[in-house]
Amino acid sequence: MAFVVRRLVEQDAEALRALRFEALRTVPDAFLASVEEEAERPLQWFRTVARGSDRDAAFGAFENDALIGMAGFVAGERQKERHKATLVSVYVSPSSQGRGAGRALVEAVIAHAATQVMILQVTVSANNGPAVALYRRLGFIRFGTEPKAVLGTGGYLDNHLMQIDFSTRPS
Repeated sequence: MAFVVRRLVEQDAEALRALRFEALRTVPDAFLASVEEEAERPLQWFRTVARGSDRDAAFGAFENDALIGMAGFVAGERQKERHKATLVSVYVSPSSQGRGAGRALVEAVIAHAATQVMILQVTVSANNGPAVALYRRLGFIRFGTEPKAVLGTGGYLDNHLMQIDFSTRPS
């Protein structure tokens, strides 16, 4: 089946919330939030995230009108960080993985970022080989590793810090 990637809108909030809970349950070590923390967020918070703003955005991969994947773009708010943004919350439902939805979501965020900021960063668990490889293929370069960045379910996890610098990227 084919999927469509598009920017989320406020009407996608309930589907986004459900997918976020699925992600936190399925791969808890891939996210900083926990199911318990996220459960405290009202639906209005998800509406705000889905609606986005001029600089912040959430993207979804849809198959037969069902949200199967997500990725977010969070731009720096402070004056001295407005040239940077972060790729966040990348996830594709296990039943839909392996068909390019993750790549398409990250590409959508990269395309959006290229019109908004100079640098797009991502933090990824060092033990998440498929995600690290995808980010490398799409032009991210590792610029550091934060040891023991996250206390995961099985102990501490290191995070790789990666980025695309659009000012040095060939057009």
